[in-house]
Amino acid sequence: MTTNLPEGTECISVSQGTVNWNRKRKVAPHQWQISYSKNQTMGAGLVAGGMQAKGEIILFWNSESTPRPELILPYTEAIRDGASVVMTKPVGICEKNLNGARLSAITLNRMLKRPDLGAASLSIGPFAITRQALSSIGNRLLAVPPKFLVACLQGELPIKTISVRRLDTSKAVPDETTVIQETMQAISEWIRFKGERGGFTDMKRARDLFKPKDGGVR
Repeated sequence: MTTNLPEGTECISVSQGTVNWNRKRKVAPHQWQISYSKNQTMGAGLVAGGMQAKGEIILFWNSESTPRPELILPYTEAIRDGASVVMTKPVGICEKNLNGARLSAITLNRMLKRPDLGAASLSIGPFAITRQALSSIGNRLLAVPPKFLVACLQGELPIKTISVRRLDTSKAVPDETTVIQETMQAISEWIRFKGERGGFTDMKRARDLFKPKDGGVR
């Protein structure tokens, strides 16, 4: 693995609800697993991982399993091409099986004027960030992943989504209510940043006057 991944790559798998003590365990070259003695939110795992990560490219993987190098490479390649944040584009998702978590992600991304992000969410599925991006935004905001996304856009950091072959994120959804609540916090943060209407304005309205036969205007 060390010969396949770029130097400075670090993958942190956040293991939730395990019976282990809170600890950071090395499971493979470039890979660490954060585990807890009780259930934690995804954000808690991200903050813990972000505090302990030392790599220049940090991939957060919300699973108890550790990804194979070929699944990590697309993220490192996207960062090599200039992205500061790389999100996972969900596969196996269609309009018929969109849940509340994915719908809230779509709503947020459209409000952020980034419809190209689709249903991608930092609360769901793996994502990668650069050390520079984490340092500029701050580790604390990882506690609410969608707010971290908002901060990245406020800082004009380049964000990209990728599809990873053989990686099905349709079932990799943490507690749906938690994801929706986190996304609503991010929407509120964006509205505060952009103003009362979130940066949206009315389109110009062309009004034609209708003059009836009696000469009045309606």
